[in-house]
Amino acid sequence: MVDKKIFRRWIYCLILQVVVFIFITIQNFNDEFNQPRLYDLPFGKTGAEQQIFFNLLWLTLPYLAIILGFALSAAVVWVYTKLTKYSKRIEFVGFSRVVRKDSFPLRRYAIQLIFGVLLCLNIWIFILSSNVFNVWVSNSYKDQIYDDDGRLYNFPMVPWYWVPVFITILIFAMCYAIVDSGLVSIRKLPEHESFSDTERVGDHFLGAVKGYAGISVVINFFIILQSPIGKELSLVLYPLMAFLQLVTFFIAIDLFKDIGRRWVFNAVKHQYNPELIELNYEKKPIEDFKEIFE
Repeated sequence: MVDKKIFRRWIYCLILQVVVFIFITIQNFNDEFNQPRLYDLPFGKTGAEQQIFFNLLWLTLPYLAIILGFALSAAVVWVYTKLTKYSKRIEFVGFSRVVRKDSFPLRRYAIQLIFGVLLCLNIWIFILSSNVFNVWVSNSYKDQIYDDDGRLYNFPMVPWYWVPVFITILIFAMCYAIVDSGLVSIRKLPEHESFSDTERVGDHFLGAVKGYAGISVVINFFIILQSPIGKELSLVLYPLMAFLQLVTFFIAIDLFKDIGRRWVFNAVKHQYNPELIELNYEKKPIEDFKEIFE
């Protein structure tokens, strides 16, 4: 069932997103994008028309990334649960009850946006440093990519704006589908035979993504600032554009989370009988610390 509060927030953000898209589109018809065919692609008679197409990709493809992310979460969980069958430390995999006190968790969205923007910037730095952005630029315009100060004009990068957002949404949709499913693993502790360690499976994947986004972007950003591409203004503007885009799509992930939950649940069923795990801690008073080691 769709949460009405989340749905309203998504509609508000979607309207803002469309307004920004319309504003950018109007601008494109009033500047240098009215030059004929900036890209060697089989559509669009002018640079403005071609850029509109790529902006539409930016606006729509991340929703496909959400579905692909949910599908990827099911595949990852299927592989993970299959591997746990051969692990001597994992007793079994099950589900814990998921309780959300707030249907619109601002803290969760803030964390998603921080690390999402960092991951987008990291991918954008890779695109800039690899010079892949000028692959589709027409030969007649390749000598006009840089200005007198060595800065890149905007038009070579337009076809690639959607790529970091698409990849980021796909990865976060995968991670949060596993987190929101309540999937947990019960691990044996060799030193404590009567006790087990319960871990959320989704935290492993989400932690890896956060670590990569947080550390590598600092290193890559420092390296690229030392190069001529470090003068590129999009290194400053792209995080802002990514932020405006990601807000809507992260809310959409939350809005459609039941799809991911169902796919993860079905993936677990191939290896385990789905069970709801409830921890009941039994306490026993002790008189001396030596009783711990008996």
